[in-house]
Amino acid sequence: MRPAALPLLCLAAAFAASTPACADTLVVLNKAADTATLLDLASGRERATVAVGAGPHEAAVSPDGRWALVANYGRPGAPGNSLSLVDVAAARVVAMHRLGRYDRPHGIAWHGDTAWVTAEGQRALVGWSARTGERVAVLPTDQAGSHMVALHPDGSRAYVSNLGDDSVTVIDLEKGERLGVWKTGDGAEGIAVSPDGRELWVGHRDAGDVAVFDAASGRELARLPAAGFPIRVTITPDGSRVLVSCAEAGLVRVYDRAARRHLADIRFDREAKDAEGRLFGDRFGKSPLPIGIVVPPAGNRAYVALASADAVAEVDLGDYRVRRWLPTGKEPDGMAWSPVVVSDTANVVELDVATARAAFEAGTLSAEALAAAYLDRIAAIDRAGPRLNSVIELNPAALDEARARDAERAAGKVRGPLHGIPVLLKDNIDVAGLVNSAGSLALANHRPKDDAFLVARLRDAGAVVLGKTNLSEWANFRSSHSSSGWSSRGGQTRNPYALERNPCGSSSGTGAAIAASLATVGVGTETDGSILCPSAVNGLVGLKPTVGLVSRDGIIPISATQDTAGPMARTVADAAALLQVLVAHDAADPAAVQRPRVDYLSALDAQALAGKRIGVLRQAMGRHPAVDAATESALEVLRKAGADVVDVTVPTWGQWGQAEFEVLLHEFKAGLDDYLRGSGAPVASLEALIAWNEANAAAAMPFFGQDLLVQAQAKPGLDDKAYVEARAKARRLARDEGLMAVLDGQKLDALVAPTTGPAWPTDHVLGDHFVSAGYGMAAVAGTPSLTVPMGEASELPLGLAFLGRPHSEAELLALGYAFEQATRARRPPGFAPGATP
Repeated sequence: MRPAALPLLCLAAAFAASTPACADTLVVLNKAADTATLLDLASGRERATVAVGAGPHEAAVSPDGRWALVANYGRPGAPGNSLSLVDVAAARVVAMHRLGRYDRPHGIAWHGDTAWVTAEGQRALVGWSARTGERVAVLPTDQAGSHMVALHPDGSRAYVSNLGDDSVTVIDLEKGERLGVWKTGDGAEGIAVSPDGRELWVGHRDAGDVAVFDAASGRELARLPAAGFPIRVTITPDGSRVLVSCAEAGLVRVYDRAARRHLADIRFDREAKDAEGRLFGDRFGKSPLPIGIVVPPAGNRAYVALASADAVAEVDLGDYRVRRWLPTGKEPDGMAWSPVVVSDTANVVELDVATARAAFEAGTLSAEALAAAYLDRIAAIDRAGPRLNSVIELNPAALDEARARDAERAAGKVRGPLHGIPVLLKDNIDVAGLVNSAGSLALANHRPKDDAFLVARLRDAGAVVLGKTNLSEWANFRSSHSSSGWSSRGGQTRNPYALERNPCGSSSGTGAAIAASLATVGVGTETDGSILCPSAVNGLVGLKPTVGLVSRDGIIPISATQDTAGPMARTVADAAALLQVLVAHDAADPAAVQRPRVDYLSALDAQALAGKRIGVLRQAMGRHPAVDAATESALEVLRKAGADVVDVTVPTWGQWGQAEFEVLLHEFKAGLDDYLRGSGAPVASLEALIAWNEANAAAAMPFFGQDLLVQAQAKPGLDDKAYVEARAKARRLARDEGLMAVLDGQKLDALVAPTTGPAWPTDHVLGDHFVSAGYGMAAVAGTPSLTVPMGEASELPLGLAFLGRPHSEAELLALGYAFEQATRARRPPGFAPGATP
């Protein structure tokens, strides 16, 4: 999404020195958690935490305070190259902008409509336009480790500290020219320009000092001793004092700028927490590790990020004492101040189940407010704005259901783990009172009287049914020339990462909607790829369970052998939480097997890959170089996590295809006829449906026909010898001699493969363009498969598929969770008009 030109908002008023900060916001980057915490400075409370990119280090706020731009530096061995644009009032990431080869963005400063970002990996300063959302300039520093940037107050010059070459590069931003390089001292990092533009202060973390230079000529004016590892420099808005965070010493040193002398040291009575997962580890012992410093315009308070203590200290600049401790995420680093207050509207972007439940329990969020926020977001970006067209129908009783859940909670009754959580369901699942159409206009008035078995489970667990999602019509079993995500009732769903690209299918609407945070979690269905493919191309976690683990009652069918419903979510933990509710024995489902209850959430383990033996299905690779590269990177993550990764070959790979198709044609006819008659649908049989489509061809078939429906109608019953033989053959080739033979023969815990290729351009003339699929064997075998985000190709999400034995969902979720925690590859969609092919 490209933000509009930034309107001027009123600036914050000055405050009396004795009063605490008024209603404004501190944006704190938690670099070990890949999040930004938005703190309300009036109350000291966290208003929201939003997911940004990997390793966020520094942030800058637009002149009006509306936007915060976050530089996602990446992790050791995995350079970042993105900027996250945060709407401060809405507390959400509205876009993720890629810098291409200009990786390791770190220092960032905003002037006018342009933000300037250091690209450490390419020795450059990159200009980013707030008006267009595009890169507008690349200015070389010609120095190693270009780390931090400070701008002259009039925006004419940029000063870039080069950590690797102990220097500062001076750049004329108006002419786009490098004016010179000043050698300043060992480990030049922290940097600040005085408000009058006359002085440049530079901290040298290796030399242990702070130097003062004439900002015009580079002449050294003074050099002052600092405490251990001076890492950031901030000058108060009135220009009177300079604050330097000394990480190793665990303090902030304050200097009188005019006199150039040491005034005071600010110390913090906090010790370092566990070092695991932190950039600096235990390098500085028990130091709380002060890094980022922000002094708001009033100048009476300073905010210091303590990276090892997971807190921000609010310091009174009158007596240099800590007045408050403010909560953050793991390893707070860079910060930025905004005069804008976070809206009271619930922040739903990237909201997970655990966070929502915690807010319910704390009384800071209600089910009604959460449902209302999702409905507002659907109106804003599904019906308008990018127009994703993912939600085909809203539940008119959603807010009433949410209020009822709130009343129950107030009375001490909590139904289950999804109490108050809004859920979207694919439009082939019966919900009493709502249309169930499979996307077909022929069923546009079909309102089942009863909930499907799984919907009843959701309601029993306290979930709020927000609405239903669009899908590939008849779950993509109408035409061999179809476009995924299109239905005659719902139109074409768009991919939120690149709007002209396809969301895959057939659970297209659920994939796009959950990726765009239109509900907390969603339910899709799959026969062969209809959960995994849309999950992968929409940057989601998707789980296809073992057939029969989740009831198929009340779901418009394709195949009794392969059909199943399953969770689609933004995190593995959310998929596990949803699966926990969906799983229950349905005696009426012939595929169901009574099994002991499994706690899928408790099975999640960030160390689950250690000691596991994982087989790589290279037969699913070799079709797209970017997909192969991302897969190789994912395999290296598995190895580093302790897995034994081995290549395997499935001797029957792909041989089940024709037999599978024969099974689907037979079972679709039999299953659909039973469903239509049993639910009192407007058309009572497949034959009647075909006739209805022909009679209403202009509306029902504007782009492609119904050749698959016709082929299915021509098939005899399920006692047909050809069907029986095809069913046995498909199961034998995919399961007995395929998946299970390899898992057992190689003593593997799971198989992995790229889930599919990147999203292709939607094309109503030529239809879909699948590059590859790594999930088909599990679909035909009836065994579980899981996709987890693993990376991107041209800014389009890619997933890694995990395939396992029957009823190994807990094991697959644990493996997927460990992979997810090691990579954190998911990023929110940017609603880009297009993406590079």
